[in-house]
Amino acid sequence: MKKPVLKIMVDYVFKLIFGDQRNIDILAGFLKAALNLPEAEYDSLTIVDPNLKREFEDDKAGVLDVKVHTKSGIVIDVEIQVSAYGGLRKRLTEYAVKMVTEQIKRGENWKQANRVVCIIIVNDILIPEEKHYYNRYALLNRETGT
Repeated sequence: MKKPVLKIMVDYVFKLIFGDQRNIDILAGFLKAALNLPEAEYDSLTIVDPNLKREFEDDKAGVLDVKVHTKSGIVIDVEIQVSAYGGLRKRLTEYAVKMVTEQIKRGENWKQANRVVCIIIVNDILIPEEKHYYNRYALLNRETGT
């Protein structure tokens, strides 16, 4: 009899593996492979509430798959998507912006906000203009200028 296989692309399974503090070593290993952060950042990873704060009652709610803080306070969002539907790029950008704005209050300096990093794993072509399967952006792709 075959053993059932858990499919990582299923939200529930992904969150069970990467979004549970008991599996922080698995998440740390993935982040080390995906990001270029100093080794010390991974010493104290904390998985936090994935619900993004809404500024106004009628704001659209945002729920991240996995939200984690590093030792120095870098905020990391790890998302998994089966398909790259039409509005995904915009939604991911809005998530990143919300992760910055929820860190500061009106009148505070923007420099007080910690760095925000978003990792998107998608089983589809998210950005057709890109030829590579792994891309790094800083509001634009540093390699291609896209």
